[in-house]
Amino acid sequence: MILNLKLIESFMEQQIRFNDNKSLFYNGGKSALGPSPRTLSWLLEYRAEVAKALERIFADGLLSHFTIKLADQGIGHFIHVNQFMQFTSKDKLQLAELYKDQFMRIWSLLQNERAEEEVLQQFFQKHYQQLKTFLIQTNGEDLFKKYTMDPHLFSAGQFGPLFT
Repeated sequence: MILNLKLIESFMEQQIRFNDNKSLFYNGGKSALGPSPRTLSWLLEYRAEVAKALERIFADGLLSHFTIKLADQGIGHFIHVNQFMQFTSKDKLQLAELYKDQFMRIWSLLQNERAEEEVLQQFFQKHYQQLKTFLIQTNGEDLFKKYTMDPHLFSAGQFGPLFT
């Protein structure tokens, strides 16, 4: 399998869709967020190829461009969920740095052939915690209180957070 930036982007989009409608802030038990089975399988089966593709992205100087694009998409997704969120250009750069750190961490994890599914699950949980912290730092805690009650953003019988 030949990995390039487009293929990595398509797997990231698939991962975002997998967690679409799941709350970062749910505190009533186990989080519904996590890596999709497809993502886990892909990372474990093609770990060496993914690591090499990431190395090429790092070496070609594409990481900053890629993470800024990802931060733009992430902020757009957050605003889609709640139109009252606000972000500055500094916030976008902070989110891009968070993503940059995540790519470095996943690259490091993939170097370790003993890093199995549980380690990847922990990686994703830490990533979601960092996103949650980012959102609280940029928009305050009060905006997210309603998201703590349900593992899903738009539960059956609700209009969802845009209309509550």
